[in-house]
Amino acid sequence: LYTAISEIEKASANQAPLAYQNQMKEIKEKLEKQFITPLTKVYKKQFKTNNMRIIDKDVTDWNHLVYPDALFSQKIYEYLENFNL
Repeated sequence: LYTAISEIEKASANQAPLAYQNQMKEIKEKLEKQFITPLTKVYKKQFKTNNMRIIDKDVTDWNHLVYPDALFSQKIYEYLENFNL
């Protein structure tokens, strides 16, 4: 949702302001402040180290159930870090 709103903002930058553009900007800021930034900090502090350990070992018979979750979480974290939030 955050990415979609950002793309709409970019696309409409050279056009007349949209009626709902201010509302989208408020929603984007709310998503960032209330959810994305706090949850990114929690992941980095509490889960990143363990997930990286799991990912570095690759899939084994001991971690095959948690490996997909660790990989998904890490990829989302990397995406958000590259998105410069």
